[in-house]
Amino acid sequence: MNSINLILQAKNDVGKTYIASILAEYFQAMGHEFRAFDADKSKNSFFKFDGLKVAPIEILDANRHLNPTTFDKFWAEAISHNNNLVIDTGGDIFEPLVQHFVKNGFDNLIAESTTEIIVHTVIAGGDRLDDTINGLVTLCNKLPFKVKIVVWLNENFGPIEVAGKPFEGFKIYENNKDKIHGIIRIREQNSDLFKADLLKKNTLKMTLSEAIKSEEFSEVSSRRFEEFQRELFEQLDIVFASQIALKRKTEMQKIVENVDKKTAPKAFETDALILGQTLNEEALAKYSNAINKAFEKHLDQLASANALHLSEANRCAEIVITQAAEYLTKHLNKAAEEIIASTSRLLAAQIIEANKAANEAKNARNLALIAAIISLFFISGFSLRQFMN
Repeated sequence: MNSINLILQAKNDVGKTYIASILAEYFQAMGHEFRAFDADKSKNSFFKFDGLKVAPIEILDANRHLNPTTFDKFWAEAISHNNNLVIDTGGDIFEPLVQHFVKNGFDNLIAESTTEIIVHTVIAGGDRLDDTINGLVTLCNKLPFKVKIVVWLNENFGPIEVAGKPFEGFKIYENNKDKIHGIIRIREQNSDLFKADLLKKNTLKMTLSEAIKSEEFSEVSSRRFEEFQRELFEQLDIVFASQIALKRKTEMQKIVENVDKKTAPKAFETDALILGQTLNEEALAKYSNAINKAFEKHLDQLASANALHLSEANRCAEIVITQAAEYLTKHLNKAAEEIIASTSRLLAAQIIEANKAANEAKNARNLALIAAIISLFFISGFSLRQFMN
């Protein structure tokens, strides 16, 4: 699988270096030979990914103009190697590089090489949407048909939609489906914690594989990195699937061309049949092996995802239980306080009534006593007058 992967977009700060690092890591993880170059001299962000062994290149002169001689020399040397190239560029290179390709033509630059040319461009959401769409329009209008365009939808800056339509409903896509070879979606993460982890990973210039193994991140974060990596790599598998088919076809053509032209037709047919059968068996074996590996990989990833979800579910359950306990405790305390206050008020009212009744009884007793004394006094006075008479 040989390809030159050029990241082009006129707008800066939309994730070009991010995409370059993912591409290089993909080739590294798949075991494919690759070389990585950073042509954005103003930042050299890609060059700082130590694990990808990125080399800086200068294709602009002192006036920030493209140096055709330097670039053509680099390009000729690049396609002479049968491996994959990842070239990150800055926004200032976009227009001069596109004009150079238009002026010179890719056919002259590629010559007889079977290397596939893929231009990767970014569509970013939010306030970057219009500018990045304009960059894609330029590429679709100016690049030759032979060049494959892969669109990366970076949703980290906001949703990528117009009047409620996703990118697949944009006119630019509908009018250029034959030129756009693939779409890769970098979806916005729902977890604020994982967003922070991704930002930290990029700041430390780590690949996803390095972040998965790093002690800088928790086990839950590592599993999220694994799931994120799997999601991106599966999309890249689809983009580069046609390259594998192309390589098989090229190998078949070379083998057939090496067959002695003097061979009798019957013998040639027999050899071709044996050759085809051998290739088919090899292809089936490799396909079966790839399927088994993919199946095992998905089982491992499913187990990791299940463990992640279980951990998240337990954590959420603990939070809910704690909040419920706090809620019940709070309201039980409040109810108890209200009962105590109500009981206290009732007891106070009853004590007041009891004291009032006691006072009234006391007063009644005193009045009765006074009345008895007065009655006794009158009786005694009446009896004394009767005795004296």
